[in-house]
Amino acid sequence: MHEMTVGSVGRIWIKKFSAPAYRIFSAGGPIFSAVAMLGLTLAVVPLLSKADYGYLAFCIALTVFGNGVINATAGTPLSILLNQNDVVRPDIFWPVVKVSTLISIGVAGILFVFGIAWERPLSSVAVLSCYGFLNGVRWIQRSYQYARHRPARAALSDLIASLTILAGVAILIWLRPESLIWPSVLLAVSIMAGFAVIIGRSDATEYPLGEQHLYPIREYRHVWREQSRWALLGIVTTEMAVNGHIYVVTTLAGPAAFSPIAIATLAWRPAMTIITAMTLLERPRLAAAMAAKAIERVKSIRRQLRYIFYSVFVLNLSLIACAMIFFKKYFDKGKYDITVIGTAMALWMCVIFVRTVRTQDSVFLQAAREFRPLAMTSVIAAPVSLVLAAFMTQVFNPLFSIVGIILGEITMTCLVIRLAKKVERGSV
Repeated sequence: MHEMTVGSVGRIWIKKFSAPAYRIFSAGGPIFSAVAMLGLTLAVVPLLSKADYGYLAFCIALTVFGNGVINATAGTPLSILLNQNDVVRPDIFWPVVKVSTLISIGVAGILFVFGIAWERPLSSVAVLSCYGFLNGVRWIQRSYQYARHRPARAALSDLIASLTILAGVAILIWLRPESLIWPSVLLAVSIMAGFAVIIGRSDATEYPLGEQHLYPIREYRHVWREQSRWALLGIVTTEMAVNGHIYVVTTLAGPAAFSPIAIATLAWRPAMTIITAMTLLERPRLAAAMAAKAIERVKSIRRQLRYIFYSVFVLNLSLIACAMIFFKKYFDKGKYDITVIGTAMALWMCVIFVRTVRTQDSVFLQAAREFRPLAMTSVIAAPVSLVLAAFMTQVFNPLFSIVGIILGEITMTCLVIRLAKKVERGSV
């Protein structure tokens, strides 16, 4: 029998508590990011015109959509293909990076075109377009770090970016500048600060930049055929199903009409940011458990995700309730009616709750590589959301476009749950 020394006892306690602490820190970066973005969007409510605020919210929403597209084209393939074995795969990495970079350029281009069309200040449009590009480039690296089971590095990047935003928010509250260029520059600087810490020495060793020319972008076709085409279809149609009102309202009524909806949407952004982060964190672990046919471990991970998602929903709801109670006058300063804001937040609460119910089943289906049938659920739901959102906008009020999103969400959730039960029965 081995004698227990102080050192051995210490190592046991470190081993026992280091893993939970590591996981908490890994999830902490996205949490800080969500809080920082919420602080920024609330701080500029009384400072910006409705049109400027609507455009800023549109930019943030589109970059989040761009992150989702990169998750489909880079995150999902890397988390599965790089976990099938522990070898370096430059034939996968470099084509994926090149495709994702093109997507980032596309996001920047869309932001620029819409900003010019809506006659927003050119300097702000240019800076926000740069933000859209840089955000996509950083997200590529986040996806890779998660795929290689190094979430702490991604969390550190989120933390640095978030602290930069929070420092900028303090400056905005102090100076109170009524110009779109200030939050635009703040977003761009925060992304650059976060990007500076996300690339490690091991990445340069595994994938030297000088070798990227050996792996042309056309090699991505193998990843496209096997996985990402269905994942991308799912992301695009899901975006239309769950956020179609953004594009419908801004196109039909302009960014000013979207601004009160944007406040409600961004108020719920902490929940969706954390849920998305937990999805990226747990999907590789779930994929590994399914590859090992560890059924009980798969069930345990799914159960944990369900509890986490519901807890995040309740916490975000509590945060919004406090904000509506203690900062009522903050919203209603001649620009916004508190009743309109409250109605929008209540409607969006329904959207987030239905989405929360569905998400852990979606993660399970992604890990099970059921990309095509999962994509079909959003293909069916997207027309429901878009048609009803457009109808509500034209006939009633842009605010009630959210009703169309709720019905689209319910449609997709029912289809996803039914599909997950079918796959689960087949895997047992």
